[in-house]
Amino acid sequence: RLHREALKQSATDPTTGRIDVSILTTGQSSATRKRRVEVAKAMKELLLKKNKMPSISYDVLFKDFKASSDIQITREMYEDALKDLQDDGFLSRAGHNTIRIMKAVNI
Repeated sequence: RLHREALKQSATDPTTGRIDVSILTTGQSSATRKRRVEVAKAMKELLLKKNKMPSISYDVLFKDFKASSDIQITREMYEDALKDLQDDGFLSRAGHNTIRIMKAVNI
């Protein structure tokens, strides 16, 4: 009983209230991972619309992204999306204030 209760407490997704064992293995719920992928995809689409600009300011992109999003974008979500797109080779960060678009890859 104690083991079951500990599992329930440690693996419950706070957003859905459901038990998600992937929280134990990855540290993130499947809903959080799905949202992270969707946010990165939305950022990629926004950057592709601005494809005439090879680079953009960090703060300008954050403001544009927040304004174009249907959900509230936090700084952490923005940073995660930037990191995911950087890991994919889509963009690179030149210092803290400039983001360079490396290539237009399929969405």
